Amino acid sequence: MLFAVGAGDRVIGRTAYCNYPPAAESIAIVSDLQTPNYERLVSLRPDLVLMTFAGNSVAAYDKLVELGLEPFAIAAESIAGTLAAIDTVGLLVGRRDAALSVSRAIRTTIDSIQSLAKARARVTTFVVLDRAPLMTVSGGFVNEALTIAGGENIAAGDLSAYPRYSREEVLRRDPEVIIVPGDSSISPASLVESFPEWSRLRAVRNGRVYTIPPDVLFRPGPRLAQSIRLLYETLHPTDALAK
Repeated sequence: MLFAVGAGDRVIGRTAYCNYPPAAESIAIVSDLQTPNYERLVSLRPDLVLMTFAGNSVAAYDKLVELGLEPFAIAAESIAGTLAAIDTVGLLVGRRDAALSVSRAIRTTIDSIQSLAKARARVTTFVVLDRAPLMTVSGGFVNEALTIAGGENIAAGDLSAYPRYSREEVLRRDPEVIIVPGDSSISPASLVESFPEWSRLRAVRNGRVYTIPPDVLFRPGPRLAQSIRLLYETLHPTDALAK
């Protein structure tokens, strides 16, 4: 988000997983996914430490305050939350107008794709979050993005955010499309090697097993529009959008 609003030159620390844009990879790592390196952070003396409610604990937040740092936690578990977080980050670093421009552009893309998707039949979809155990995603911004793009998540409404599914349940629901976050090595054939009975699924029979880069699909942020665009073009391959 900081790079998107034009404040990338002010970033002096990142987590081990903050790898976009490529320029971010040259910045010092000061945290893993959840636990900050407090000593390293104090030595850098940042004016602001951005955190997320989903990825960081209250204990970590309190520790940063105790050390005299200025943490700020953002909530980006939904599309609305992600857009609000972009605007908030821009405000915090004095890049309000740039942030509003970014969030408006994302909203414009969302509205455009949503309008197109409404004219198409919904496509039942299963997102393979993990294969061992077999897990998917039922809500949050991934489910929202899929819905906007014209998909119908077969796991939507499950009480668990990341429910485990049996192979038989996927067979019973028989999705039209299967999305596997990962590289291009995933194919219907390779999926059937793991789950032979899935050869009977419509998605496999029709060659509609697709991959989407996980960093694009699962990370809420400025690439949200790209994620929804990819989902739309995946679900409706004969209706590619103009770039």
